[in-house]
Amino acid sequence: MAVREAKRRGARVVSISNVLFSAIPRESDVVIYTRAGPEIGVAATKTFTSQLLVLLLMSLHLAKILKTDSEIPLERISSEVVMLPKIAEDTILTLEPHIRKLA
Repeated sequence: MAVREAKRRGARVVSISNVLFSAIPRESDVVIYTRAGPEIGVAATKTFTSQLLVLLLMSLHLAKILKTDSEIPLERISSEVVMLPKIAEDTILTLEPHIRKLA
């Protein structure tokens, strides 16, 4: 209903979604699909994290376009975001023996 109300008032709606063709993307003007996959253990952990990353990357992109006069190191943040999958993989591989022992 919020999307419909925003559109009724003239807004263009951009949505970020993990699920193809769900209600909000169907009502939106633009959709960014994260394709994080189905949630298995904790509900919405992957989708929430992936949506936050999309918002961060969109913010960085807009900051570059608008040439914001900021102290924020945009290029460094962008390059570090790209390294996140490798950091996560390395962390899991390092902690796997400990996790198995705890499980």
